[in-house]
Parts: sequence; C-alpha cells; structure tokens
Amino acid sequence: MFRRGRCLSLAFSFLACLGLAAATNEFDKEARFPLAAGSRLRLDIPVGELRVTGAGQEAVSVRLHVKTRHGWAEARLVIEGLDQAKRWWNGAEVRAEILVPSKTHLDAHLGVGEVRVEGVSGDLRAHVGVGQVRIEVPEPGLYKSVRAHAGIGDVRHPFRGKAHGWLGKQFSGNYEGGSYRLDADVGVGQVCISEAPSI
Repeated sequence: MFRRGRCLSLAFSFLACLGLAAATNEFDKEARFPLAAGSRLRLDIPVGELRVTGAGQEAVSVRLHVKTRHGWAEARLVIEGLDQAKRWWNGAEVRAEILVPSKTHLDAHLGVGEVRVEGVSGDLRAHVGVGQVRIEVPEPGLYKSVRAHAGIGDVRHPFRGKAHGWLGKQFSGNYEGGSYRLDADVGVGQVCISEAPSI
C-alpha cells in the first residue's frame, strides 16, 4: 500500500478545458507553482511521455507539448488526495517535462507511453498501462521496499534479488536501513530501474 501523509489542499490545472479552433492541433504551455519539499504529488496523463526530474527548488515547473486529434483537450496536474473532475481528452497526446523538489513523494500514472523519473528521493509509485517505466534512483539504499511488475514484458533493477516469471516478470524486496517505498508496474512493456551514475 502506498503510504499516505498530509496532502496539500491545492489543485492546479495548467490546461483547464482550453478551447481550440478546429484547425489547431498542437500547442505548448508552461506553468510553475510552489510545492514544499516532502510533499505528495500525483500526475495522471492518458497518452504520451512524462518525464519527472528532481531539482533544488521549492516549486513544480511544468512544460507541456500537447497534440490533439479533435477540437480541444484538458490536462491537469493534481495534488494527491483531491477529487478529480471528469476529463475529456479527445485523443490528446501529451509530452510533459516536470521539475519537482528533489524530495517529493510521487504517484505517476500514464495510460500509454513512457514515464521517466530521475533525481527524485521519496516514496515513488509509477504505473503505465502499455509502454515503459524508467526510474533512475539516486541510491538503492534509500528504499526499504521495492516492487516491480510487468504483466507482459520485462523487469530490470539494481536491487538484491531476482525477478521471476515467464511471459511477465515480477520482483519484490524488503531492505533494512531504507526510508522509502518504490512501486513500479506496467501492464504490457518494460520496467527499468537503474542507479544514477556517480560523478
């Protein structure tokens, strides 16, 4: 179970039901808002690429490129614990680059595409329906429990123990001395967890 703590009472929509002319099928958007280190953040995108990078800042910076097949789209970044309004995506594909405080408890969900997380220390849950989860951990010793699962596909990781399975792979491990939980899964595709290169 993903550990829950106090969540900020803030929901920030960087593209809220943005109306577009029928001829417009691509647009970019940037936004920034405060977020204290140690906060819990939930990201949810249906189709596209999501890259999350830890940075030395007390804020979330978002850069989006959205491609739509129909007249309009909505993309929303929500602090965990708040109800989400019904969203209509109209075949939108989102490429999101998000900077967060280095210490952030992250819950990232993507329907189809790729999630990449780098330089973030904290509890981490990443789920992709079809595609890839790629996580670069600052140090494997930070984690007290690790679970990685591919329903159909492969799992790679730097932790003690071995993934098992045939058509799909699964790995779980518990370790002493760590503080955080890591939970990564993909329905069809690959989970790849690696250690950040030392300088």
